[in-house]
Amino acid sequence: MKKGLWLIMIVCFSFLISGCSLLCDHEMVLDEEVPATCLETGLTQGAHCKKCGKIIIKQEIVPLTAHVEEIDSYVQATCQNTGLTEGKHCSVCGIVLVPQEEISLLPHVEVVDVSVDATCSRVGLTEGSHCSQCNQVIIKQEEIPKIPHTEEIDPIVPATCIKTGLTEGSHCSVCGEIIVKQEEIPYVAHKDVIDPAVEPTCTKTGLTEGKHCEVCGRVAIKQKTVPKLGHKEVVDQGREATCLEDGLTDGSHCERCGIKMAYQVVVPATGHSFVTTKTIRSATMNSTGLAHRRCDECGFEEDYVLEKLEPLQCEFELGQSYISMPGFFQRAVGVTAKVTGGSGDYKYYFDIYVKGSGSKLLSSTDPSSNYFGISSKVNQAYTVKLRVRDSQGNTSNFEYSIDAVE
Repeated sequence: MKKGLWLIMIVCFSFLISGCSLLCDHEMVLDEEVPATCLETGLTQGAHCKKCGKIIIKQEIVPLTAHVEEIDSYVQATCQNTGLTEGKHCSVCGIVLVPQEEISLLPHVEVVDVSVDATCSRVGLTEGSHCSQCNQVIIKQEEIPKIPHTEEIDPIVPATCIKTGLTEGSHCSVCGEIIVKQEEIPYVAHKDVIDPAVEPTCTKTGLTEGKHCEVCGRVAIKQKTVPKLGHKEVVDQGREATCLEDGLTDGSHCERCGIKMAYQVVVPATGHSFVTTKTIRSATMNSTGLAHRRCDECGFEEDYVLEKLEPLQCEFELGQSYISMPGFFQRAVGVTAKVTGGSGDYKYYFDIYVKGSGSKLLSSTDPSSNYFGISSKVNQAYTVKLRVRDSQGNTSNFEYSIDAVE
């Protein structure tokens, strides 16, 4: 719409300049724009009077446009068709810009067609050749006639009670073609045999007598299952164990098959339950003793040797704790004596010394106690001396060091 208004204004201005007579009432008609191509020039848009033909706006010539190049693809030459070089043409007008040149035919690519041996079921072929690109035959293969069959005997198959038989025949062992057909031989009668009865046992079922064909296994008279008998249990009487002989628990077995149903377990001999009745001579650390004893179970009596007493031995166990207060730090130290050997009923005599001096600090007052303790300085080391006496008056001395705490 805006374009038309501008065009009318231009026309009116042209009339004024040209001094156009107003005698013709001009009726303006647009002259359409003609686009330029690569073969023909174009025209700009113009206008003229429909009545008198006067040109109101002159159309200007638009120059030729450039060609639109398009590639003409390269075409590979083969042994059947020539090829073409790459070229160009204008995609608008079709004019050839770079002509394509013809490429000559290629030679055939020869491959061998392998010969095929003739058999009794197919003809053979001689060796030939063809082009692997276009398949054109270069050397034609010639046909080789079939060869005779190789006959093989098909042996006779005897008939049975479940399968028909076959007469003797023959076929070609190469191609399988039948030369002499085998004829069917009818079934023969079953050959029955007895299946003997099986007696049942305690743990296994039995079977009644039956009958079957020994050739094909067909059952003529089916065997029936006879239930198993089950065990017949009898008790195996046990016996009490004594001081010297093992005993046995009660058990059981089957009186038919002998299988153990409940095993008898060995009860070990109890051994004598001795009580010493008299000490004839006490044992010491240097000599054995002698005593008399009697079994409470069976009444057996004997004298027996009392082994020598072991030497007195002692192991010390240290226990200590600390007391800390403002301006005061002290520890409590105690030792426990674990004595073995001798005749027992020990008496304990403790003495505590400052380590490295002969100064005794303290002695125990209760000979029956194996524990003795003191409150001490943390930076003081001590030596504990212990004399132990057993019920026979045997004595031994032991010593233990308590180190200082820094």
